[in-house]
Amino acid sequence: MALTLMKGSEAIAEAAIRAGARYFFGYPITPQTEIPEYMSARMPEVDGCFLQAESEVAAINMVYGAAGTGARVITSSSSPGVSLKQEGISYCAGAMVPAVIINVMRGGPGLGNIQASQGDYFQGVKGGGNGDYHLLTFAPASVQEAIDLMMIAYDKAEKYRIPVLFLADGIIAQMMEPVELPEMVDYKVDPEKKPWACTGWKPGDDPAKRGIINSIYIDTESLAVHNDELQAMYKEVVENEQQWEEFNCENADYIITAFGTVARIAKSAITELKAQGINVGLLRPITVWPFPYDAVSKVVNQPSVKAVLDVELNEGQMLEDVKLAINGTKKVDFFGHCGSQMPTTAEIVTKILSMKEGNKMAVLFEKTKYLTDKQFHYCPGCNHGIIHRLVAEVIDELSDELNLDGKVVGVAPVGCSVFAYDYFNCDMYEAAHGRAPAVATGIKRSAKDRLVFTYQGDGDLASIGTAEIVHAAHRGEKICTIFVNNAIYGMTGGQMAPTTLIGQKATTCPAGRSEEWSGLPIKMSEMLSAVPSSYYIERVAVNTTANIVKAKKAIKKAFKYQMEGKGFCMIEVLSTCPTNWGMSPVEAMKWLEENMIPYYPLGVYKDKGAE
Repeated sequence: MALTLMKGSEAIAEAAIRAGARYFFGYPITPQTEIPEYMSARMPEVDGCFLQAESEVAAINMVYGAAGTGARVITSSSSPGVSLKQEGISYCAGAMVPAVIINVMRGGPGLGNIQASQGDYFQGVKGGGNGDYHLLTFAPASVQEAIDLMMIAYDKAEKYRIPVLFLADGIIAQMMEPVELPEMVDYKVDPEKKPWACTGWKPGDDPAKRGIINSIYIDTESLAVHNDELQAMYKEVVENEQQWEEFNCENADYIITAFGTVARIAKSAITELKAQGINVGLLRPITVWPFPYDAVSKVVNQPSVKAVLDVELNEGQMLEDVKLAINGTKKVDFFGHCGSQMPTTAEIVTKILSMKEGNKMAVLFEKTKYLTDKQFHYCPGCNHGIIHRLVAEVIDELSDELNLDGKVVGVAPVGCSVFAYDYFNCDMYEAAHGRAPAVATGIKRSAKDRLVFTYQGDGDLASIGTAEIVHAAHRGEKICTIFVNNAIYGMTGGQMAPTTLIGQKATTCPAGRSEEWSGLPIKMSEMLSAVPSSYYIERVAVNTTANIVKAKKAIKKAFKYQMEGKGFCMIEVLSTCPTNWGMSPVEAMKWLEENMIPYYPLGVYKDKGAE
């Protein structure tokens, strides 16, 4: 079957429909609102029912009512909304009504924020409502896995008469991935297979077939019997329904435990650690209830395993189950962030290395003081983060030599770097599109002892801002420009830029740039080096370690020239844009090397200081 590119929330909704769900009751809440939106359009097409309830409380009680008829019913919400549904979820569990509940987790506690989180593990696994109950709880790590699990969810729910919960962190719901959709299940309610359901009974029929949906047992003995039946069912679920993934676990030195999207980040870290000769494995629970205690214990208790690192997008909720599984046989460490601060590959690698050295590693790399603690918003694989780091490092290293502390001003115009003031730990201006050189001119003319730099993209500097950069160079303004050339408009979604290569596709040249139609890509370093009053122009790249080192040297030279009172300096940095190029970060780096560098040769184009 052909692959289809789908957003996670919509793919999960479609999978539910294909699994036989025909009744959806829900209420809008970010970041899962796309699920009810999709259901509102799709359910009428399959003769189903979509109803936007007046509240989360009403929605789960509608689920309770519809599921009690034997129908396949689904609801979705996000963290605070699921909290409101807990009364009804407990009712469904107590009455043994099968249904599917989706929680697209966001930050908390309370209202928290609307960013991705894994903060509802306790709520989903330990029970958020009253009484001794469990939900069969899936934690998918990809959109495809969420689809696959949804296709079995109703079968499992009906087999055991247990509600099924999907703990989907917000990343899963909001990301787009190519998926394979299954065929539609031809599901019809069969009263013979669901004698418990309220499908219609009249006096005179078999009394055993009268449906009673109930979770109240006033008589103490009756409640005890009911709970015994529930616990017997839960035991059966534990024995039969545990799912987990083992990745590179055999003879591993360290084991990472993680669930959901975080486990995918952990895999990338494992690959990096393997290149350093450190063998790290991943054990990922797919069912977080029932939790695969025995599987964790078996993997961790290999003689080769020295310690365990639990990584989560919360403050350590699954950690408790990991520790219970290991039962003190191995040291367990934890690394995590609260909602919206996704653990990075580099952080996980650093943590494992720290564990390897017994937390006594020498500091080889740390955040420079000229970068804030704010997490970058740039897309995965984007080179802006590297370039930001180089600029900040240079300022830091020159701060003592040139007395720069308190004397640095940056200017970033509209573009991908529009939020640069959040990242550079110095005074910052945000300028209109293309106008950064003019703003920088005003700053430098009125504050001559300041280090003034602009940080501009190619859609900015080489298009709407061409006049400003040419005239700044022509006047010999004593400013420095960091010019990021990724051959495309990034912020606005991948349109053709003046620097887009011949044949390169963009949203405004879907067949590829044509020389006849759009001319040749502009070469700003070559052009500005010809301006008599420009002082130092160099083109660099950050695609390899060697090139990163050269790029840093170039930026440092430009900044020193400025503080020595020399003329206009520009460092052009070739960069990738994997998202808008439609490539993986690795593919984008290769494309830059094979296509951009031949057209935009690296090197010094002008250096009056070396003449």
